[in-house]
Amino acid sequence: MPIYAHGATSVADAIYIGNVLQVYGLALMPFAVFQLLLRVFYSFGDTRTPVFVGAGTTAVNALLMMILYVSLPARYVVMGLAFAYAIAYTLGGIVAWVLASRRVQGLGGWAIGSAIVRMYWSSLPAAVLALASVWAAQHLSGGLGFVSALAVLAVGGGLGMLLYLGIAHKTRIPEISSILGMVTGRAARPAKDDIEAIDDTAAVSG
Repeated sequence: MPIYAHGATSVADAIYIGNVLQVYGLALMPFAVFQLLLRVFYSFGDTRTPVFVGAGTTAVNALLMMILYVSLPARYVVMGLAFAYAIAYTLGGIVAWVLASRRVQGLGGWAIGSAIVRMYWSSLPAAVLALASVWAAQHLSGGLGFVSALAVLAVGGGLGMLLYLGIAHKTRIPEISSILGMVTGRAARPAKDDIEAIDDTAAVSG
């Protein structure tokens, strides 16, 4: 809301934009998986399969959007379009997964599924923290305003992200652990370089 509730955009409009983005968030993982799986075919020099899968996904997306546009009340139409996007790319991802799995004789579905489940479980405490911060802002400050929305963003977004990373690291999610290791490694490298430079200077002076 601190980003969108300015000028002609009211607080209610900003909340609606946030709701639409939340629905689009449901499509984030299916879309990412879909795009990643298409690269499997490209790596084999197969450019036809991605075209057919992509065209089918786009057709399903357009069909679902038309159905939801006609059937939903006006205030839910935009959210319905976002939901159609999520469904279409979920279905497209499933089709791409099946085809790619046949191409390479398996994609390690159990390992990937286990990691995704642990990621979602690790995100639940952060989601509870975000919801609690929204509830507190609404009840303690008499509704969402610019300052209270900034506080919600800092607590729910900033602290929520740190909470998620901590829990994900404790549950030994390889992807999260590798990211944290890479970040901490790069942060420690300048300090190590400085120490080595001091040692070299001392050796030359000696």
